[in-house]
Amino acid sequence: MKKIIENNKCLYFLKELLKYKKEIGILSISTIVSTVTVFLQPLLIKQNTDIGILEKNMPQIVNGVAGLFVCVLVYLMIEVVQAKTFAEIHNSFYKNLYCNVFRKLLHLKKHYFQMKNSMEIVQMLQCDVSQVASMTDRYVVMSFSYVFRVISGLAGLMLLSPELFMLQDR
Repeated sequence: MKKIIENNKCLYFLKELLKYKKEIGILSISTIVSTVTVFLQPLLIKQNTDIGILEKNMPQIVNGVAGLFVCVLVYLMIEVVQAKTFAEIHNSFYKNLYCNVFRKLLHLKKHYFQMKNSMEIVQMLQCDVSQVASMTDRYVVMSFSYVFRVISGLAGLMLLSPELFMLQDR
């Protein structure tokens, strides 16, 4: 029985998140693009070092620096878009939760309000809403994105230097 209740909570949460299809699409695309930029940075640095600096090829150095600048600029713009999108989702989700709580609160029996004072009820509701809304918090969700970025960086490092990737002692 407890499993069914937990599944219903998950289904409710997923149903609520489906209201944000556009925002989730933006976040997915931006995560992919930021992962690609993280992947490209070590490759550009290697190319800039090997071809530009070691061979004293000034046009290659300028191109490499410009490429790195573009990667970093794209990455920073994506961070701004993601922060804005996460704030919109989180605030909207928070508002919807409070609206749902208020609707439920209107239908409670009078006896419940006689057993507990108003402040206790409000504090319990605030605590519950903030715990549920924390699932849409930027830091919780972005931890998944950072895992992809670390994997992408490791893949780039493996392409550049498999020995360094494996951390072999010699």
